[in-house]
Amino acid sequence: MGQCSQADIPGNMLTFTLACASVASQTAATRPAFVAPAAGTIVSVYTLATTSQASSTNATQALQLVNVGAAGAGTTVLASVGVTASTATLVPKAWTAVSGNTLAAGDAVTWVHAVGSTGVDQLDRHLVVKYMLT
Repeated sequence: MGQCSQADIPGNMLTFTLACASVASQTAATRPAFVAPAAGTIVSVYTLATTSQASSTNATQALQLVNVGAAGAGTTVLASVGVTASTATLVPKAWTAVSGNTLAAGDAVTWVHAVGSTGVDQLDRHLVVKYMLT
């Protein structure tokens, strides 16, 4: 017994894993992540960098998971993380989920990357989203 798409302890879970290529410094990027198959709640979000990155005092990155809705025009932030320190290869970086991080069936979700200052490239990363059906 366990928590997966086939079990019900405490609910049906889906996990989306996406591989995203690097983005050049000073470049904002929005990538499609997934479409909600049913109503649910984002339980956790984290990334795994596939290459390491040294710390930089001038470099900040903001990563957000955004619900753009079925029409693709929404701006609801579901989870976010700021990256300013060193990033090690294959070490999970947990994101902060915001309250009200629910999705309706058919809502599209995007992954947004922004560089806040003269900085570093967005690394090759895997985005992992755990989603509970309601």
